[in-house]
Amino acid sequence: MSLDSLLQFISSSSGTNRADADLAFAEVSESGAISGINPFGRLAWGWRVGSQMPADLQIALNSLSTDAPVELPVTQGGLHLKGMAKGNGEGWFVVGYEPHKVSEPSGQVSFRALMGRIPQPALCLNSSGQAWYANEAAARELDVMPSECLGRPALAELIAPEDRWKLAELMELAARDGSAHSSVRFGTQSSIGVLHLVHSVRDEFQAVILTFGEEDTLLDGSYVQESFYQSFLEQGPVGILYLDASGRVTFENHYFRQIVGDQADASWLGLSLNKIPCLDESARADLQSVLSSTQSFTFTTELKGIGGSEQSRFVQIHASGILHPDGHVIGAAVLMEDLTELIFKNTEVKRLERSEEVKNTLRELATTSPDPRIFRDAAVAAIGQNLGVAYASLMGLSVSKDRLVEISSWSNLSDPPSPESIPRGDLSFVESSGIGQLISYGSPESAAICARFECHDCWITPVHDNAQFAGYLVFTWDESIATPDFAKRDSMRDLTGLFESLYSWIQLGARYQTTVASIDDALFGFSLRKDHSRRYHFATSQFALLTGYQPSELMEDSSRGVNWMESVIHVDDSPLVRAHNKTLMEGHESRVVYRICHRDGSTRWLREHATPRRDATGMTAVNGIISDVSEQKAAELVLLQAKKEAEASDRGKTAFIATMSHEIRTPLGAVNGFSQLLQKELEDFEEELTTDIPEQIYEFVSAISERSQKLQALVHDLFELSNIEMGKTSIQLARVSVAASLRAAVEKIRPSAERKGLRLNLSVHDNELHILGESRRLNQILDNLLSNAVKFTDEGEINVLLKSVNDSAVVEIEDTGVGIAASYLDQLFEAFSQEEDWRNRKYQGTGLGLALVKRLVEMMNGKVSAKSQKGKGSTFTLSFPIPAPYRISDHSSESGSGFSPDSSAFFRA
Repeated sequence: MSLDSLLQFISSSSGTNRADADLAFAEVSESGAISGINPFGRLAWGWRVGSQMPADLQIALNSLSTDAPVELPVTQGGLHLKGMAKGNGEGWFVVGYEPHKVSEPSGQVSFRALMGRIPQPALCLNSSGQAWYANEAAARELDVMPSECLGRPALAELIAPEDRWKLAELMELAARDGSAHSSVRFGTQSSIGVLHLVHSVRDEFQAVILTFGEEDTLLDGSYVQESFYQSFLEQGPVGILYLDASGRVTFENHYFRQIVGDQADASWLGLSLNKIPCLDESARADLQSVLSSTQSFTFTTELKGIGGSEQSRFVQIHASGILHPDGHVIGAAVLMEDLTELIFKNTEVKRLERSEEVKNTLRELATTSPDPRIFRDAAVAAIGQNLGVAYASLMGLSVSKDRLVEISSWSNLSDPPSPESIPRGDLSFVESSGIGQLISYGSPESAAICARFECHDCWITPVHDNAQFAGYLVFTWDESIATPDFAKRDSMRDLTGLFESLYSWIQLGARYQTTVASIDDALFGFSLRKDHSRRYHFATSQFALLTGYQPSELMEDSSRGVNWMESVIHVDDSPLVRAHNKTLMEGHESRVVYRICHRDGSTRWLREHATPRRDATGMTAVNGIISDVSEQKAAELVLLQAKKEAEASDRGKTAFIATMSHEIRTPLGAVNGFSQLLQKELEDFEEELTTDIPEQIYEFVSAISERSQKLQALVHDLFELSNIEMGKTSIQLARVSVAASLRAAVEKIRPSAERKGLRLNLSVHDNELHILGESRRLNQILDNLLSNAVKFTDEGEINVLLKSVNDSAVVEIEDTGVGIAASYLDQLFEAFSQEEDWRNRKYQGTGLGLALVKRLVEMMNGKVSAKSQKGKGSTFTLSFPIPAPYRISDHSSESGSGFSPDSSAFFRA
């Protein structure tokens, strides 16, 4: 008969519907030892697993000859007993119960009978906290009679005021979990004890307060704290098992069930050690040793296949034998601590430590091995050793970029593979994903890859250089090495990412060194102190060529240190350099040209371009470049001297230019004419020949014609300018239509603008504007300004506007070109003046056009001006007075500088 049948029989036979908590139950082995017992049985009878049955009860059980429940002729702990044989002589079941009394609540007599004998405060409460029973000890602490405790919150009154808040929480926990306990201060002496609260099925509570350090012996040898000890075992922070002498599990607590799982088949209850599948042989042997000796064992093992699954847990087991008073072992107590998370954490910490160690190794390699080849060989070996792989390989793109070839490798194998080149398309799925992937010997596609590296599994990660795909890092495992887990995959991703960054950095450094070595200028870096002195911390090797001093000599920590400001800068240029340093100190970019005293005793001119920035310490750090401009400076000085000499004899120079221009212009005209004639003759001659004239002859003739035309235009400008300066040029004043001249000039320059993709817009506000001047000279002025606008505008548009303002005809030519620096505008209309240095000039020209424009405009009583913003374009304005007879009052008050969409003449190229 089953235990459930026995309990049902007892309940029905007694005429009550008791909760299981009102029944004491024990399982007895054939030798009379207690092999299992419920909490109420331990509380009522004082028995524990391994205890021996009283002799009179043993005799009564031996007389049972049937497996049906039988009333026994003895009582135990005030309870009536019924027994039932298990069958096959394996032992008995014993159940104790309290006969029902109608005058008292169900369960009250059985619990009250025991609580009345407890020397500690014990009470029974309803769900509102009102006491319906209190023993003598509780009443004594409240200094009242037991009957006076009923119907009042006696337990709350018993607890010290500062701990009363715990009662509500304990009642809530006990209602949910069945029991709860907490330390409290109680009674008139504020003693410290443990309040244990048990919840019954009738929504009632039973409470006991136990003081620390008290003895456990009670009347009739019962152990009231056994139930609370059981609760402690159930809720303790470690797994707890009891084994009987045969090695069978007779108890397991809640925490243990959390370790092995809460499935029904995961429990170890009732299993012998040799029947527990997740215990290995070594753990079984150690536990058996505990049962056969008095020794204690502590060991760590892995519980594999918990609950029939693939899950495993790492646990530390401490086992100790339970001795009978006569000295023999009657069982064992086993404490089991779950170390899975700790071991995984320690494993992860060790992995991270190893990973950080190899990362530091890679960083050190990057700083000590600037050669990319040396770095990649050492880095691939370091990563392979850290990951414990069988083989590591760096595959790079071939020159044709359609195949992958091995450029570096490391192996832990005696016979490493030698993968031949791999078509890039075979790994396109890895390249397109951009992340590392595990390739297993499964599909035909994966099998082909694994076969090339002679492995079962491999990890392939794309490698990039400057965000461009460059190849793969490949790691392989043989069958004796486990496939990488996710933690190891994270390490591979981290190390591959660091390798990629450092390798790109080293290659960038190598390219930088190659570039620096190929230029003549020197790069430098220094910090500015508060006194504006310099502390160099970086300089390229070209510094020695420019100054004669080695870069190390400029460093502060060099024993051969050289003071740049005091020893190198020319004394006359020190104020200039200090002003330059001050500008940098203020956070502004600066350029300066100064002289230095070269180590060989010569004087050199250097041009320095520097950019400052603030570092974290507040110091001004400067990086820049210096160039040797000694030859340029010498040429400038020669030109300056020549200019001074020319200015001293300006009239003689002008006369000379006029004469030379005249003398040169005549033969140039002939050269230009003959070259054009020669082109025509060649074309006619080629028609008479049976073969073609070599193309090179046409190119030579065309070059002669083009160059001679440019030179003729230059000589013409020189001649014009010199004649004006000598007063030989005159203007034949006549009535001139500004609108007509402007349209002609715009149409003339339009093809050049269209070739550069520029929009050319013309807006004429007044078609009847006339001035006194010379039509040819006005055309010359407009041609110069429009050709300049096209020349210096690479994209955008050119807007041309004609309007009348305050009795003046105003022409504005606005472009979106390179613009003119504000510092140069004052020199703009001077002869031979150009903003760009002739050695760095992007746009060709002589610097005569605007000078000629200014002089011709002034000869026609007009004015020319310019406004510009560097990088955004320029606007040139011509203003000519309108003679009184030609003024039209309708336009005399018109002003403004915008384009009118209603203008009668508005053109857009």
